[in-house]
Amino acid sequence: MKKNDTPARLVLGIETCTPSGGVALADVEGRLIVHRHGVARTGYSRRLMASIDEALRSASADPSALAAVAVTHGPGSFTGVRVGLVTAKTLAQSLGVPLYIESSLRALAMRWPGADGPVCSILDARRKEVYSGVFRRSPEAATNGGVQSEMTPIRDEAVESIQSLIEGIEGIAGPSTAPAQSTGRIWLSGDGARLYEAKLRDALGDRIAFVPEPWGSPAPDVIALEGARRLREALPGVDPLSAVPQYLRISDAEKGLLSNPT
Repeated sequence: MKKNDTPARLVLGIETCTPSGGVALADVEGRLIVHRHGVARTGYSRRLMASIDEALRSASADPSALAAVAVTHGPGSFTGVRVGLVTAKTLAQSLGVPLYIESSLRALAMRWPGADGPVCSILDARRKEVYSGVFRRSPEAATNGGVQSEMTPIRDEAVESIQSLIEGIEGIAGPSTAPAQSTGRIWLSGDGARLYEAKLRDALGDRIAFVPEPWGSPAPDVIALEGARRLREALPGVDPLSAVPQYLRISDAEKGLLSNPT
């Protein structure tokens, strides 16, 4: 049977929102087939198409084997978010397959299979700020290929100072003087958690724990697996023409336009 006669059975996952990214392929049954993941100082988006080609070759497949495309749409690097989303939109539209989008913060929380409490995803937003989101897994939710697929937000995603985030976590975890009344320790994940680890530990003590690697970094495996789950459950994708980045803050170029309107 030729490649292009093979039924479309693969889901492509794309993560380019942070320097830790790549591409992955999962089959519709929820098995991870290919995982190309790395860290690049200039971001993963520059070699995205080459990585997709390489992943398909590793699976002995071509684009016609894709049944869906899944991608994170931010927050993160403005360039990375844009390149990943545009690539995913173009592929989904040209192939006529569903496009699934996911918050990079929620996707990061979903990577930690050992969560016994809320997970707070923290990504470095520079300028002494972080992108943050806090999520809780539904107790009855089953794992999806080792991934916690049903993570419900319990604090709005935001771009904020580390002090603002600490105050937000305190409100969820409860007072340090009464740990028995708290909702459980909060797991912290992402490069922002590592960057501000000392401040977080000083302020929150044993009310927090840090997600160990490799689960504490964004990666495309969870995106592909989550896309496969949605496809199995026949969940609708988003219209590629209406899918937009989730930046959480405006770019310097946009700030310039707002401050100097023509």
